[in-house]
Amino acid sequence: MSAGFSRVSPNGYFNYQVVSGDNLWSIAQRFGTTMEEIIRISGLASNLIYPGQVLKIPGQAPQVLKTIVIDPGHGGHDYGAVFGARRESDDNLRLALAVQRLLQDQGLNVIMTRSSDTFISLSERSEISNRNKADLFVSIHRDASTNKAKNGAANYVSTTASSNTVQYAFDVLDEIVNAGVQSNRGVLREYFAASRNTIAPVMILEMGFITNVRDNELFDQNINAYTSAIARGIIKALNEERAPKSYFFHNVGIGDNLRLLAQRFNTTPDAIMQLNKLTTNSILVGQVLKIPSNRMIALTFDDGPVPDTERLLDILERYNTRATFFVVGSLVEQGRDTLIRAANMGNEIAGHSWSHPDLRRLSDQDIANQILSTSDIIESVIGYSPRIFRPPYGFLNDNVRRVSGELGYSIVTWTLDTLDWYYLDADIIYNTIMNNVRDGDNILLHDIHATTIDAMERVIPRLIDEGFQLVTVSELLAYKYGELEPGVVYGRSRLLI
Repeated sequence: MSAGFSRVSPNGYFNYQVVSGDNLWSIAQRFGTTMEEIIRISGLASNLIYPGQVLKIPGQAPQVLKTIVIDPGHGGHDYGAVFGARRESDDNLRLALAVQRLLQDQGLNVIMTRSSDTFISLSERSEISNRNKADLFVSIHRDASTNKAKNGAANYVSTTASSNTVQYAFDVLDEIVNAGVQSNRGVLREYFAASRNTIAPVMILEMGFITNVRDNELFDQNINAYTSAIARGIIKALNEERAPKSYFFHNVGIGDNLRLLAQRFNTTPDAIMQLNKLTTNSILVGQVLKIPSNRMIALTFDDGPVPDTERLLDILERYNTRATFFVVGSLVEQGRDTLIRAANMGNEIAGHSWSHPDLRRLSDQDIANQILSTSDIIESVIGYSPRIFRPPYGFLNDNVRRVSGELGYSIVTWTLDTLDWYYLDADIIYNTIMNNVRDGDNILLHDIHATTIDAMERVIPRLIDEGFQLVTVSELLAYKYGELEPGVVYGRSRLLI
């Protein structure tokens, strides 16, 4: 069943899912039509409508930004936690409907797994999300404990959740904490069934403890504040541009405490507490912490695209990170779909000449042709023309620098050469990177070699675990140098250990 706004159909209408408090007059007023038109197009027998019903609205839907599934936990015979006469399923639905209305008012496409007190299985909830190709799945709950003093809001993500999903969870929880109503129990990793079959990022938002009298009072008195905070967090999460951040994520393990983490990552306990909005120095195993850091590196891949580039994109997608691809112009057309996918994932595409010659041996005109023809075909595929390029083999002379500058291109080489093309050994590539990598490195690799991509299966998660942000080379250089200058060479390789 569709819900919220769907795009205008060929028949000249869009679908709208009725929420609690709607009536035909208010809906008609909102969308600039009449009750009679809605009744006629929707085939209604009367002007009676009910929450969850889908109506046809004449005209063009408001612009849809993203699709969000709001999942009121439990329902029907499944009450969830119970405290006296209070049922968690009722609180979940009450808050979820309020969030739905506010998000729809912002023009978002909101899909409810349930809009009334009905039972929906976990598999059905996942299917609703997958069928509608949701961008985010937010399940709203209340927590419970035998300890009646336990309180506060938390946001749970799966034990296998990506860094993107973790960032979404922080975006939403931070807004709730900023509202100044609930105490902060943090973002926590835990296995839960809802994430197992759901394609979209999943978070389970626990809005205080139903077993805590004061949390119940806060819930009732501040439901409007809760609604606004959740909606703001969702909008922020889904519209936030991915850019280098001043922190990375760390999963709290057995034996971790703030003092040890601060020592390990060269920061202070106070800095970690402030960044995570913690009110005490107590942390939990499974909790996700932001650790202050500006350490970043760029993985750069030369000589593609080739069929195996798709496997590399799978790895980058799995860890929600990105790289830079310096492509050979003559290979672009045959790798068109690969490059479109790479660009849509946020990777950077730049030129590596048309046919991979030694540019030092070419005339000025031929150097220009190698650079411009590659940029032109890149633009024809992904819609933009790069302003950086990497010369084949890194070979340069004054002519190459001068022509590049006259054309408006900056030259990017590297700081760490893995020699992956020489060793063709995944273990050696892995050890070369991990034994030599430094903050600010621009690492040279080649996606034309299967052994290089094999090495990335271990390199990428290890770099992330070590606290490095993996960014595009342009992001890295902009952070280090500001605006890049045409004709200037960025990168100086160093000896390996």
